This record gives sequence, structure tokens and C-alpha cells, in this order.
Amino acid sequence: MKTPCPLNRSLLVASVLLYATIVPARSAQGRRDSGDDSQPTLLPEFTVKGDGERGYLASESVTGTRVATAIRDLTFNVNVITGDFLDDFAFFEIDDDYGYTSSLNSFDQGGNYNLRGFNANNMRRDGFFRVGMMDKSNIDRIEVLKGPVAAAYGESAPSGLLNVVSKQPRSTPSRELKLYLGSYDTTRVEGNASGPVPGTTSTFYALNLAFYERTFDVEYKALRNKSISLALTHNLQPTAKLSLTIEHMVRGAQSNPDTIPYLWNGTTYLGLATGVPELRRFSHNGPNSYQNRTITSATGGYETRFAAGWSVRARGNWFHRTNQGHNTGSFTQYNPATRLLSGRGRPTFSLTGEDGGGALVDASRRAFLFGGKVESWTTLTLDYTTYWRFGRTVQLSRNNNTNPADPYYFKTSMSLDAIDYRVPAFDPVLYSSVTSWLHNRVDTIGSYARQQFAFFNRRLIVMASARYDTTQYNLLQRDTSTPVAGALAHYRLSQKSPVAGVNYKLAPGVAAYVNWSRAFDADSQGKRALSDRSMEHSNGFDYGFKSGFLEDRLQFTLGGFYTNRYDVAVTDVDPATGDTFTTQDGAYRSRGAEFDGTWRIGNGLMLLGSYAYVQSEQTDAGRDSDAVGRPPARQPKHQGSLAGKYSASGALRGFSCNWGGVYTGGSYLVTNTAGGIFDSRTRRYIGNNNQRNLTVGSSFRMDLGLRYQWKRSGLGHSLGLNVKNVLDREYVKSSRVFGDHRSWFASYALAFR
Repeated sequence: MKTPCPLNRSLLVASVLLYATIVPARSAQGRRDSGDDSQPTLLPEFTVKGDGERGYLASESVTGTRVATAIRDLTFNVNVITGDFLDDFAFFEIDDDYGYTSSLNSFDQGGNYNLRGFNANNMRRDGFFRVGMMDKSNIDRIEVLKGPVAAAYGESAPSGLLNVVSKQPRSTPSRELKLYLGSYDTTRVEGNASGPVPGTTSTFYALNLAFYERTFDVEYKALRNKSISLALTHNLQPTAKLSLTIEHMVRGAQSNPDTIPYLWNGTTYLGLATGVPELRRFSHNGPNSYQNRTITSATGGYETRFAAGWSVRARGNWFHRTNQGHNTGSFTQYNPATRLLSGRGRPTFSLTGEDGGGALVDASRRAFLFGGKVESWTTLTLDYTTYWRFGRTVQLSRNNNTNPADPYYFKTSMSLDAIDYRVPAFDPVLYSSVTSWLHNRVDTIGSYARQQFAFFNRRLIVMASARYDTTQYNLLQRDTSTPVAGALAHYRLSQKSPVAGVNYKLAPGVAAYVNWSRAFDADSQGKRALSDRSMEHSNGFDYGFKSGFLEDRLQFTLGGFYTNRYDVAVTDVDPATGDTFTTQDGAYRSRGAEFDGTWRIGNGLMLLGSYAYVQSEQTDAGRDSDAVGRPPARQPKHQGSLAGKYSASGALRGFSCNWGGVYTGGSYLVTNTAGGIFDSRTRRYIGNNNQRNLTVGSSFRMDLGLRYQWKRSGLGHSLGLNVKNVLDREYVKSSRVFGDHRSWFASYALAFR
């Protein structure tokens, strides 16, 4: 990746302006009323309705039930992050600076996230598995489905899943250009167009283009994203529709690793080296490090309704992702007495490809029984998911720390006073040590049935569902731990995932809910030929209250959860022979309480708040008794947020202000099984070198946004200013990197039809 340059920005801006001129501003049938900006929805069973007046709020969700359902009627907890919220707070990247949803404290472009006390990577894009990489320009909303109930989609983490829903075509023409400039050399350009395809009345499109680049406090570190997406829908008849969405994204990161080293005295870890001024801007690898990723995906579908009342949706998805990186390691230790950095391994070069996709058929029927007294909603699903991972990682076969003339010269440790970034360029002769070679394929075929009944005018809702999945593993692995020919594994596992729940309206505006569910984690991305041949499982309860008062202007969910993660592979010792063996007796437990609420006070003022208390810990760690009772890494016990928006009326009409504050409690930095002290006599771990005790402190961050919108000559204009980390607090993210200082971003948007 090259360092960002002004010429690239100018060319980008020019290209987006050109895009605006070549895309017709008016459809063939003429301009419609500007207030009609809804999606051309034919089958509401599968489509969430929008509500422009609610802004940050969402009243429906499709995640978890596979059909559009009012959130207040669900028997479990779902949070929705709207695209309007991401826009107003200028979230250019979906990363771990986000904290406005209870229990969700981190998610990134790699598809990883922390939710309800567990690390997970089960992210979805429009209901299909996705390995991260999504741009904000094509995000309509993010639905956070909490708990093992996420097994409605098959493989699921015990904490739940994130379903990122893409933007769909609108029924009226609209065009918008956005430009952001700000701190850290930030440039972001977006172009969005939607409406009927010119010359047609039944085909609609949505086109999104985006370019984003920035630098960081860390020297040499830079990021650049480019993305394009196109969505098409075609109405075949009053109750049938075809749809297609195509996306492509390129992401380049230079000198990406910027984790803070641990203080180390040679035997014991002392803490994070946050107090060393030189490390605030320290680059681990200088300019000689990069990681470039691309992804291309396509999703198509057909929806129709039959005379018997059944609505059917058939959809398919495919994606291809590449990941190429060189010299992306980092120093893990810093000795303050000697000022020596250490712990960085020899440089590697990796090239990985990931292919995946799936197909599904959903059939749903809503009926009224017993003279309309009982509402019945039946959903049946057949689905298939495949994931392929192939590629290799090679390492510099040796290194020379002292002789710069040696072609293998590379410093795995160096003084902070004598930084040397030299690294051998990739050459197959020099990088001949194969540390990883994979060719894996994981296929899952599943069936799902869900039945819901509503009694007493929807006062009592009961539901039950069940899945049956069969997963086929085909794994080939070659590295230093396998024979030269590699290790091969073929096996098949089957799983059952039941769910049951009740939602009961105790009084007008107050509903109690309880849900029990069971899920499995196939670990499609992480399985290796030499891994244990088993799956992890989870089960748990969700319970609480969903409330809506003041004509639903005040809404909140207050609930608790109790989740067990079990069948975790751990190593144990046979007390009779002293031999070690792998067993599936490992287990974790997470329990806590959550609050998410919104209040549309009136006169243009709205407040949002969230709070989560999460107690997560390992309850069985095999022979590592010191790990028992410790939480996983990066999981704060307390997290809270308060945000608001004011939209002025009268003489100040067009002005709006949004603000927010996020509190994130302290968390442990490393996994609870790291740095163990081994007793060779008992062959058990009896303590640790203090690495497990290291924590990152709590943090509080405030964000502010100001915006003014006006119309002139049929064009909509918007000027905005966002300030992040308003108080300029220095804080460390749970990913062990420094957060940004106070940063400013100015924006301008031009909208026309």
C-alpha cells in the first residue's frame, strides 16, 4: 500500500462527480413526490419496514425469526443499529470504538466481535455468513441477535451474531454525494444513487460508491478502503420479486500492527508500557509492512406468494476474499531497564483465499385459527452453507541480528534507542520455512422449523423452533507439526438446536419474555486437520421486560441472560498414569443484565441509553486450574452509554445536534490460559507469570455532531461537523492499541433527484 497522496484524493472526487453527472437525475416516468422514499416492498413477511420519523429507532427485525417481526413481540433480545446513527456519529469504520449497544464492545473488519462476554466471529451479511469487510456506505442497519437463539441460522457463537443488512433500492429516484475531510489526513467520499431504472416501472436499483483513507498517531501506519455495491430488484408480478446485490471492496493497511508492548523484567509481566512516551507513536515494522485484503460477493433471490397463503423466498450467496500480508508481526515485550524490545518473530509472508456461500429456501405462512382468535405463523427452512480456506504462510528460514550484509538480516529484538526496520523482501528462497499450508472445506446442510401462536389479541405469544444440521469437514494441513505429505481429516458431525420462548403482555406497554435455546459452533474458519474432531455447544436463558409508553415514544428493554458454553477442548492429566490427553470437558459461563432504551421526548429531542453488566468466566480448564474463574480477554464487566439528538424547528429548522458518551469498564488483556507456570512433577499448570493478571483500565469518551441542512433550487445541501473524543482523553482500546486523540471531521452532502 502506498502512502495517501493529494492526487489520489483529487482523482477520487472528480470520479464521483462524474458518476453524479452520468447517472440520470430523473426517471423516465418523471419525478414522484419527495416524501415517498420507501422500498418497493411486495412481500412484507421478509422485509423490515422503515420509519423515517424514528431515525435511530427500529420497530422490526428479521434476524432470529427469518421473517419480519415486531421487536416487542420477540421472545429474546435483539438490538438494531441504524444507518442514520452511523452517519450522524461519523462511524467511518466498524471497529472497537463502538459502544452504544449493551454487551457489544468490539467488532472489526475481520468479522470478529465481543458480545455478552465471549469472543466470536459469526458475522452475517443479509443472513449469509460473511468474513467481515463491509463499508458503511452500504449498511442499512446492523441487527444484533443475542444469545444461542442465533442458531436459527445454523452455526452460532454462544453470545449471538451480528447481521449486517445492506441498503435496498428505493421506489423514487434519489442521488447523494458526501465528502468528509478531517483529522489524521482523513478523506472520505461517498456516492449513492437509487430509484427506478430509467425506462422501466418495475425494476429498481441502488448504487453505492465509497473511498476512505486516513493515517494514525503511529508513524507509517495508514489505511485505504475502496468499495462499490449495486443492488437490483425486479417486480415480476404483484406478488413476486427478483433481487440481486453485488459488492466489491479493497482494503489496504500499511504498518498495521500497533499493539502496545507489555512491560517485562525478564521473568514477569508488569503491565502495559503506556507510560513510555516513545511508544505512543512507535511503529513495530516501519514502512516495510502491509496487509491487503479484497472481497467480492453476490447475493440473489426470488420471492413469491402462493394462493394457499404460503410465501416463499429462495436465495443464494457467494463470496471470495483474499488476504496478503508481509512482515505483520509485533514486539510483545519492553524491558524498561534495558529499553529493549523483544518477542517479535521472524517475518512472514502469507497469501490466503477464502471462498464461501450458501443457498436457502424459506417458506412462511400466517393464518388465523378458531374464527380469528388464534394467530399462527409457521416458518420452514432448508439451507446449505459452504466455506473454503486455502493458502499458505512462509517464514524467513533464519535470521541474523548483527550482520546487515547478510540477506537474512532481521532484528527480532532491538533497542528503542536504535530502531532498525530493515527486513528481507519476499523471496521464496529466503522465505522457505512453511509455517502454515491449508486447503480446508466445511459444508453444512440444515433444516429449520419454527411455529408461533398468538392468543388473546396477541397478548400471549408462544414459539418453538428446532434445527437439524449435518456438517462435513474436509481438512488438509501442512506445517512443522505434520508429516511432509501433510495431515488429512474427513469426518461428519450432526447437531440439534431447539428453541422455546414466551412473550406475555402483563399490562398495556409492558411485556415479559423468557427464552431458552441451544446452539453449536462448527468453527468453520478455525478447524484444522490436527484439531479435535468435535464441536462446542452452548445453551442459555434470556428473560426480562420490553416496554413501550407514551404512545411508544419511550421504549426500553431490561433483561438478563445466563449462557453456558461447553464441550470446549482442554488438556487434562490421567491421575493413574500421569499421561496427558485432550478432553471435551472445558466450559465457560456468562451471565449478566442489559438495558437498552430510547425516548422521543418531543420537540425534536430524542435520547438513547444502554448499560450492561457481564460476568464471564471459565468454569473448567482441565489441568490448568489457575485459569478457572478468570474471564476471557477483552470482556469488560461494565459498559454504558448515553446519546441524544436534537432537531430544531421554526427559525432554526434544518439544524440538528447529536451527542454521545461511552463508558467501557476495564478488562483483561490476554486469554485466561496464557503465561501459565507448569509443574513438571504433576504435569499441571499451578500459576502464571502475571500475564493473566494484566488489565486495561476503564475509559470514557464523548462524541459530538452538528449538522445544518437546507434546500435551494431543488437541491438538498448539508454541512456537518463531528468531533470525536471531545475531552481528548487518552485511552487504550480492548485490542491493546491507543485510541485516537480528539479529532475533527467536516462534511458536505449534496442531494438531488
